[in-house]
Amino acid sequence: MAVGVLTAARNATEFKRVENTLTGEKSYSITLHSIGDGVITGNTRGNVSTMNVVAEQLLERIQEDGQGKPLAEIFYFLNVLTRERCENPAVYGQFVNAIQQLGLNWFLSKKSHQKGI
Repeated sequence: MAVGVLTAARNATEFKRVENTLTGEKSYSITLHSIGDGVITGNTRGNVSTMNVVAEQLLERIQEDGQGKPLAEIFYFLNVLTRERCENPAVYGQFVNAIQQLGLNWFLSKKSHQKGI
């Protein structure tokens, strides 16, 4: 009888932990998708986890296109004059833990820009 009570208590505790995790994830998802700016989240290796709708529109990509790929592969800047890639401030900040300003002649690359590169 005591084993059954312990098992039920463990199951209830595990259920509550899972419920709290799912509630937190749902709240996070709602917040992410209600922000009016483009937001891309990633993991510690620099791979894309999620993108909100605004980021999808800015990059002309859907989340599934970028999910799991390195941030630098889907989000990068080009030099207006040379069309060469610039140092990615997001990737730079991730590894150096510092802020890098955008250059005056940089623009965000979209999927449609990549056809001529």
